[in-house]
Amino acid sequence: MNNATTAQPQQVLHLQFSVSMIVVNSFSGVLATVLNLLIIMTFVKTPALRESSANILILSLAVTDILVGTLLQPIYCTFVFSATSNYALDKKLFKVYQTVKTTLINASLFTITAISVDRFLALHLHLRYQEFVTTKRTSMVLIAIWTFSALWGSLPAVINEEFVWVHTAINYLMLLLLLINIGLMLRISRIVRQHSAQIHVQLQNMQPGAAVNFKRSFNIMYFILGTFFLCYAPYICFWIIQKCTGKINNTYVAASVVNTILFMNSAINPIVYFWRIQDMRNAALQLLPWRFFRRQNSDDLNNCNTNSNNIDNINCNNSNCAVNI
Repeated sequence: MNNATTAQPQQVLHLQFSVSMIVVNSFSGVLATVLNLLIIMTFVKTPALRESSANILILSLAVTDILVGTLLQPIYCTFVFSATSNYALDKKLFKVYQTVKTTLINASLFTITAISVDRFLALHLHLRYQEFVTTKRTSMVLIAIWTFSALWGSLPAVINEEFVWVHTAINYLMLLLLLINIGLMLRISRIVRQHSAQIHVQLQNMQPGAAVNFKRSFNIMYFILGTFFLCYAPYICFWIIQKCTGKINNTYVAASVVNTILFMNSAINPIVYFWRIQDMRNAALQLLPWRFFRRQNSDDLNNCNTNSNNIDNINCNNSNCAVNI
């Protein structure tokens, strides 16, 4: 009698927690789908945005995020529901989930790292950046990233093996790329801090307001990487603790929370784009049917092509722009 009485509140709490996870993931998935679809449509309707290598990387990240919202989170909600209702799911659905999750996490990790490398090359190559980092080469890198991610994600399903080794490998990769991104961000911050005065003077001589745009382009990277760290760090910490100790109390609760936080990154990224990238925000508002926004931002959109504030805005075409690093 006492065992039954004790088990009933636990079942209620388990049900309430599962329902809250389903609600959060459903809202996050819809938000990620709508906002990233708006990002993708903005790129389709605004050719000027596609001329930037860094913006192409953002477009790839938006494609990853919209797939998380439309595919990954609905399947995950199905798993949470099945755990609550004791309904046995088909193993094929689990394989689909693991394949999609592995593919999208890999694509997201490598794209985030490519953004960090792009900003590092912008500082390191100086005048050679526009010559070396082209949209064609960036597109080729993204094709390689997506091909590798898809092959890695689908390999266990093709050879009919368990996902244990894939899960372990992707966690190690996630930790490695996280450390690489931290190292690149610290390196970039140190370079910008050491040469900020020199960069400011040289850019101001080249073009009024260029120094502000230069600083803004790196602030965008900091925000993207910051949300990446906040959303991926709990997942990695959970895996490290589980790997070291072999056991975590309330594993279901902890795993559900860290996975939900991981998926929420797909809804946060487009908010960062609209908040920090002015020309993308203005172009996106022009796609909305509300005349108020269209009228308010029409003047800003006209200036988008002439004074772009995107990540790749600074094109050092003056020999005096080089900074010794």
